[in-house]
Amino acid sequence: MAIYVITEPCIGVKDGACVDVCPVACIHTTPDDPQYYIDPDICIECEQCEIVCPVDAIFTVESVPDEWRHFVEVNAEFFRSNKPPVAPLSLAEAEELAVAVHRFAAERAVEVAVAVVDPDGGVLLQSTPTATLPSEVTDAALTRARKAASIRLRTDGARVLLDGPTIIAAIGVAGADREVEAQCCEVGMIALHRTSARVLADRAVADDGGSFEIAAEM
Repeated sequence: MAIYVITEPCIGVKDGACVDVCPVACIHTTPDDPQYYIDPDICIECEQCEIVCPVDAIFTVESVPDEWRHFVEVNAEFFRSNKPPVAPLSLAEAEELAVAVHRFAAERAVEVAVAVVDPDGGVLLQSTPTATLPSEVTDAALTRARKAASIRLRTDGARVLLDGPTIIAAIGVAGADREVEAQCCEVGMIALHRTSARVLADRAVADDGGSFEIAAEM
């Protein structure tokens, strides 16, 4: 992976052009720090920062000059020291996701089962709108959520829930056709009222090429 690193020429300059072009807002500093830093957990290797840097301070990890190799750790340590810990998904948040998904499905005249699990696959919530859905549907939603949590990737009928780069849960949906199940998962992601999670969810919807309406009160 060609993660980028900011090195010594930035010290004392802090031009900020890299911040302006970064599409995922992974470049940060503080008023007291001498340079900018790139978060290795969020960098998507787009190279825009390297292109605009006026002092040629930015390199991929693999291409950092030997005399500046220690800046790989300098960048990583800045974020270890300054990023607040990510809170786990709460039961109230999981319930909010399920309500949003059930409302969306009802608007399409379908009933779906929803399962939300923690990053280790532990059940946070299983939800159905009525007691009429067969057990195999609820089991399928749980299996899908656990699979997404296990492989840390979106799958059919399931999505991982992120706060920034950190996986905080996974949601699985079953009981509808593939397209509606995918849309239900995206609705659940967008219903998560954490700013960084909503940004990633909105981007995921755009990447899917899907377009659907979400009730204004969500």
